[in-house]
Amino acid sequence: MRAFLYLITCTCFFLLSFSLQAQHVKVSVDSISITGNNKTNDHIILREILFSVGDSVAISRLPGMLDTSIMNVLNTRLFVEVYVNFQPLNRNSIIITVDVKERWYVYPQFSLSLADRNFNVWWYEKDHKLNRLEYGVGMVAFNLTGNNDPLRLNFVFGFANKFAASYDLPFFNEKTKLGGGASFAYQTNRQVYYTTKENAQVFFESDENVRKKIKADINLHTRNNIFYTTGIKLQFNHVEITDSIAHLNPDYLGGGRKILDFPVVSLHFADNHTDNHQYPLQGHYFEAEINKIGFGSPVNQVSIALQANGYKPLSSKFFIASMLATKMNFSKDYPYYLLESLGYCEFFVRGYEYYVVDGQHTFLLRNNIKWKFIDWKVKPPIIQSDKIEEIPVQVYLKLFADAGYVIDNYYNGENPLSNSFLYSAGLGIDITSSYNWVFRLESAVNAMGELGVFLHLGLDLTTYEACSIW
Repeated sequence: MRAFLYLITCTCFFLLSFSLQAQHVKVSVDSISITGNNKTNDHIILREILFSVGDSVAISRLPGMLDTSIMNVLNTRLFVEVYVNFQPLNRNSIIITVDVKERWYVYPQFSLSLADRNFNVWWYEKDHKLNRLEYGVGMVAFNLTGNNDPLRLNFVFGFANKFAASYDLPFFNEKTKLGGGASFAYQTNRQVYYTTKENAQVFFESDENVRKKIKADINLHTRNNIFYTTGIKLQFNHVEITDSIAHLNPDYLGGGRKILDFPVVSLHFADNHTDNHQYPLQGHYFEAEINKIGFGSPVNQVSIALQANGYKPLSSKFFIASMLATKMNFSKDYPYYLLESLGYCEFFVRGYEYYVVDGQHTFLLRNNIKWKFIDWKVKPPIIQSDKIEEIPVQVYLKLFADAGYVIDNYYNGENPLSNSFLYSAGLGIDITSSYNWVFRLESAVNAMGELGVFLHLGLDLTTYEACSIW
């Protein structure tokens, strides 16, 4: 039925275009009709489409505007299907129709995660010990009040005990561009890494908790249009360690301290012109962030982070992409706790997963060329729901090449990869589907001639969403 309606719409479009002869002739948007949004408020959808009531639109631009509107609504991650079409009302006016199918919004969460930086570190360096697993329960409501406002609650036990809660409201009301959110996280650890030697983390373990962390923040953000977002965040941090950690590394919190409290003020800007935010294949992304960490003693730092991504299709099956990112930290004092560069979250040169490279200034370049060789829609055998009739699955084979450099003026004597040019190349497979997950299997050889196979979850050309609230 949808295919038939789409054919009728295209036919009407052809006849209307032919009768009006013209790429330059315009039609007026008389009204906008939205159906299928049982939970989601209309204004959340209206913000994403490129049409407003009363707009005068050139007929030649209609197909592109319809396609872009569909992708914009899908990028809210609230719907599994989106259709945006038009119906001719008369010779000079049209009605925009939006039909959506909502996804599940409330999920119980049962998690099993690793205490280590990645799967390979846990499997090979930590002998895949089960006591390094973290298991948790939680709940996420992606669309709590119908305003694309996610609420997340997580309880984690095992190697570390954690609790986290967060809420974000993208817009305070249907007319404003201003929104905000808040989060809170509490964590205790029986084992922590207290220094880095030979570009490897050195751990201390105890039967008692050796570190406690509390993090709380509030933020305001404004979305000037579909593509641009700016925001400010105020964060409070509390870190507490035992005498043992302070003795092993007096610089862990600086000056032999056992307690460190410091605020962070962050300014953030993002320009997201990608087609599919979950797995971009076309467009560009840019972000900039300035952080003021502490004010005066004992912490007084300024850091700047920049990232630029570009995505370009070469054909319907082949794609290229690049990412250039940098983090720069300006300060005279560097508590080890705040010194993280390459090797953490998704910020690393592929092929160096076993290493961490700490320093003050970091640069990372990643490049991919991909071939999409599987594009399926799979019917789930167990789940019976009109919200999940078919699950799209795409598989990409890729070649990649990375490079990175870390400037370290403090600890480089014990870490030879600092102040050295790092590079790698390899082959990988990406498996992506709906519900916002990407599985990666990658094999890479680095500049030291080391060859490895690595497992990862999440996008490979990203640093902006790779770290959790912890």
